Amino acid sequence: MLLLKDCNLSETEVDLEVHRSTNARHIIGGISCYRTRFLEANFTGQDLEGSTFEFCDVRGANFNKCNLTSVKFVGSNLNGASIRNASLVCTNLAHSEIEELDLTQADALSDLMISAEQRDYVLKCFRVTVLNP
Repeated sequence: MLLLKDCNLSETEVDLEVHRSTNARHIIGGISCYRTRFLEANFTGQDLEGSTFEFCDVRGANFNKCNLTSVKFVGSNLNGASIRNASLVCTNLAHSEIEELDLTQADALSDLMISAEQRDYVLKCFRVTVLNP
């Protein structure tokens, strides 16, 4: 597993093979990033399943057509990131900044994990109104 800590990879073109096959067995790899800057980085089409972006700055990053299944963005800033046609299944966005993340662009969105303070924003994205809160 690739581990990145306290790096600045802003405006980079990311092309990773994070999963591998061994003896016909598929092993989920992923990358592990902690306090890493990916401002406007391009991850388009990457399979990032099982990766971790903890306390990372991914503002304006391009995650279009990415597999973000089981990715943890805990405490990260995702404002302005693009997730058009991305798969967010079991993705953890808890305690991250998502006020400018358009969740409606995702291709698959289920079992999303968010924190209580994000609930109103997520409901608003999908035009859900809660009566008698």
